[in-house]
This record gives sequence, C-alpha cells and structure tokens, in this order.
Amino acid sequence: MDLTDFYATISGVGFTLLGLWWVVVDKHPEWFKDPLTAKMAYVVSLQFMIPAASSVLSLVPSSSGVVWRVVFAVTGLVGLAATALVARAVPGNKRRTATLTLLFGLPVYIAVVAVAAFPKALPAGLTGLQVEAFLMAFVLLLGLHAVWFFTYRSETSETPQ
Repeated sequence: MDLTDFYATISGVGFTLLGLWWVVVDKHPEWFKDPLTAKMAYVVSLQFMIPAASSVLSLVPSSSGVVWRVVFAVTGLVGLAATALVARAVPGNKRRTATLTLLFGLPVYIAVVAVAAFPKALPAGLTGLQVEAFLMAFVLLLGLHAVWFFTYRSETSETPQ
C-alpha cells in the first residue's frame, strides 16, 4: 500500500468515525448542559475530523510539497489549540481520565506541526508524509480512546469520567 492508498483509507475511516460519534452525541443532549463536557465532545469530534480532513487534503498533488505541509500545520494547530483549551478548563482532581486523554493529544499535535514545519529534520529514510501518517493514525486511536472514556460513566455520575 502506498501513501495515497493509506491517506484515502484514513480519510474514509475518520469521516465514518466522525459520523458515528455525532450519532452518539445526538443521543445525549444532556452533555451540552455543562460547557466543559460540550467542549470535550467537540475535541473528540476533532480527533476524527483532523485526520480525515488532513488525509483528504494531503492527496492534492503538489510538486513542492507545500500543500501537505500547510494542511498538516493548520490542522495540527487547530487540534493543539482545542486540546490545550479543554485541558486547561478541566478542574484539578476532577475527571483525571479525561485530562490524561486530552494531555496525550498535546505532544501528538505538536509533532504534527513540527513535522510539517521541518520535514527535512526527520531520521534518514522517513519522509514527512510517512511520519504524518503515523501521527494521524495515532490521533484516530486517541479519538477512539476518548470516546470510550467519554461515554463510560458510573451509575452515580452524570458527567464523563
């Protein structure tokens, strides 16, 4: 499988997971009564939307590579900003799992932006698009992990763990 096939697959998987997540969110309007929970639901959406959109846009042909670099830099910055804003809003000892899930996303989004900005600084044998492929797959996995912990609630809790 070459990178074109990989990115086409990741975009399809990302958009499918995004649609499924929106179905789940639609069934839980109570999540939007709390601003923090609503922000967390949006960040989960971004963890599917960013790999899907980045992957589709990375398929645009460009001999200089500027298109994929701009796409990954912008989407990485969006993911970084959203994750940082929500992580800052989570109170101290409350929602530790949600905080950990969000904080694991920060270094990944920083790496997405760094690879887009400095693709020639990578270890020998790896291209920027190859490294971004690993990072986008990891963002999707973070999204799936976030869904699990977001939707799993104890019987006594009305907010995500």
